[in-house]
Amino acid sequence: MVHSDGSFVFVSVGTDHHPFDRLIRWVDEWLLTDLGLRAACLMQSGASAHPRHAGWMPYLSQQGIQAAVKRATIVVGHAGPGTIIACRSRGLVPIVVPRRKALGEAVDDHQLGFAARMAQEGEVALAESPAALAKLLDRGTEDPSAFRLPRRSERVEETVHRFATLVEELVRKGRASEPVMPRLSADLPRSEG
Repeated sequence: MVHSDGSFVFVSVGTDHHPFDRLIRWVDEWLLTDLGLRAACLMQSGASAHPRHAGWMPYLSQQGIQAAVKRATIVVGHAGPGTIIACRSRGLVPIVVPRRKALGEAVDDHQLGFAARMAQEGEVALAESPAALAKLLDRGTEDPSAFRLPRRSERVEETVHRFATLVEELVRKGRASEPVMPRLSADLPRSEG
C-alpha cells in the first residue's frame, strides 16, 4: 500500500454474523485503482472474507473503532446506526452500503430503507454499486474535505437531533408492523382462593 497523499479509509462491516463479502470486495477492487493506490486502508471485516489489499482485523473494540474513525479521511460502512453515529460525532459523513437479505448479508432489508432515508436527509452518502462506491472514494481521496461536516457546533447538535428523530421514526414504524403481544399479567386468570 502506498499512501503518499495521507488519505486513510476505514471500512466497517459491523458485528453481524452474516458475511458482507460484497463490501470487502468492492473496496479491495478500488484499492487497485490509481487513486486507491494512494490511500491507506483498514477494514474491520467481521465474519466476511479478509481483504487482499488492505490492513484488516475481524473485530475492533469500541475504542478501536472510535480511534479509526478519528483518524479516517473517509469512512465506509454498512448502514448501521452505530457506525453512522460514530462518524457524525467526529464530523464525518459516512459512505454507506446497505446489507441485502437476498445476498445473505442480513436477516431482512431494514438497512435499505434506513440508508435511503438518511441519504435523502444528507446524513450519509449512499453507494449501491461498485461504480458508485468507487466514485465516492475517488472524490474523498481527491478532496479530503468532501465528507467533512462544517465545524460549527450548532450543526453537530442539529444533526444529532435530526438523526435521533429519524431513528425514532423508523423504530416506531417497525414496531407498528410487529404483532402486539398481550401483557401476561393482565391476561392471566386470577385465582380465587
